[in-house]
Amino acid sequence: VRGNASEIITLAGALLATEDARVSGKGVDSTDSTLDALKIAVNLSKHLQNVVVVTGEVDVVTDGKIVVTISNGIPEITKVTAIGCSLSTLTAAMVAVCDGMYLEASVAACALVGGCSE
Repeated sequence: VRGNASEIITLAGALLATEDARVSGKGVDSTDSTLDALKIAVNLSKHLQNVVVVTGEVDVVTDGKIVVTISNGIPEITKVTAIGCSLSTLTAAMVAVCDGMYLEASVAACALVGGCSE
């Protein structure tokens, strides 16, 4: 599961009905930071039994037990249309061939896109 902080918080709100989550958001324009969504992402990951990727200034990847933050990239990447969609596609491709190493594949995808932006 990949989204910006607002998307992940909204998704968690719809699925988990937790105090920290909400059922509305702004979509592709995140109004929250990834660190605001950290606890929610961990809980969502545990609930879904799946890796959750929260992208933003600092990307957060969690499998519910381990949390990895990725801080590479440049601020100007937010001005490029469809980077999030491209990252979702790259993540899916890497996860498809990772032999069960879903957390590592997701981290690699985020690091690769950030590195390419530099």
